[in-house]
Amino acid sequence: MKRFAAVLGVALAGVALAGCSVTSQPAADGASQTPEYHSIPTTTNRAPDPSQSPQPNGGSVSAQDAPLSQLWAMVDSGLRSTGGYADGSRAGGTLPQDVSDFASAVSSRCTPQLTAEQSTRLSTLWNDVNTAAASAGGDLTPAVRAYFDQATTLCM
Repeated sequence: MKRFAAVLGVALAGVALAGCSVTSQPAADGASQTPEYHSIPTTTNRAPDPSQSPQPNGGSVSAQDAPLSQLWAMVDSGLRSTGGYADGSRAGGTLPQDVSDFASAVSSRCTPQLTAEQSTRLSTLWNDVNTAAASAGGDLTPAVRAYFDQATTLCM
């Protein structure tokens, strides 16, 4: 069942990302213009899917209210981007917001349902992410990838 949920989450994330990444509009004379590229937002503070009911907070979705699959897709996108989470300008002790949001959601929504061994394994990997983030500008990609992969296996 977890495998089905993971596959479904990946498929839904792919569909959502495909719809947000590239648009092209024909020119007035009928010739095609260069495609217009839009980056995927790096925060969860954005308008909800129009098919969902309106949000009482003016149309934005907090990380706390965002579906785990949406938070997962944002970290997955970050890991797949050129450079991953290697940000030379990142201050020591800070984490990318999408990684923090995903970990917070995993902690509150998934960890309580895990065995003690699984929870300890995930907690150890999260501690590795925080250790890597302690120094300014270091590459967080390997630590985030290890945590992300385990959280995906256990929670998605």
